[in-house]
Amino acid sequence: MSRPTTSVRPRRPGDPEPDLTIYGIAHLAMRHGAHELAALAQTLRDGVPLTPARAKALAEYVRLMTEEIHLHHHGEDTIGWPIIQASAGHAVDLEPLTADHDQLDPILDRLRHASALLVTHPADPGARQSLATDSIVLRDLLDEHIEEEERDIFPIIRTYVSVADFKAWENQIMKHYPIKNLWFLIPWSVSAVPAADVPAALSLTPLAFRLANRLFHGKYRRFHQLIFG
Repeated sequence: MSRPTTSVRPRRPGDPEPDLTIYGIAHLAMRHGAHELAALAQTLRDGVPLTPARAKALAEYVRLMTEEIHLHHHGEDTIGWPIIQASAGHAVDLEPLTADHDQLDPILDRLRHASALLVTHPADPGARQSLATDSIVLRDLLDEHIEEEERDIFPIIRTYVSVADFKAWENQIMKHYPIKNLWFLIPWSVSAVPAADVPAALSLTPLAFRLANRLFHGKYRRFHQLIFG
């Protein structure tokens, strides 16, 4: 999953700026999901019972969320960052953010392993402790990483990356996203947006995004209710 940067045409002064609405919603979703998981995991560590149905749904939630986090950051490393580098040159240093990405995959792997173990051994204290510990690590790393990215990189994108190149970046990411996971991705993302801001945020998204949210909202709400109450 990569895009040649030879065709990149940096944004010129006076050109329209890229619309970062969906990018920002993705960040909100990852942070919100990590915070929800960390809060739930602490209750499980403290002994809250876990029914088989809830354990199975939790493992699926962790799988889907961690897959989305991995795809998002892998897409930045292989598609987005090369476009930014080709557009902004020495005006940007992406190395600290890439280093954060390298820390993520082992954390995501441990979360998947712990949640999968709880499906067959719902009372396992080691799995509960691992889920609690690593969910906090993920929460804190994402908070710090995303705050840094939005503070330092969003202005770079708006200044140097053309609308065409940013759209190509978004399209390339979505082309590699598993269609079977869209029932989760879209309403999970929208659920992170403050309720009062949802209509305005959705109005800035593509029609397909809005239709998918309407189509899958009920399924996702029931799934989320089973896990988080």
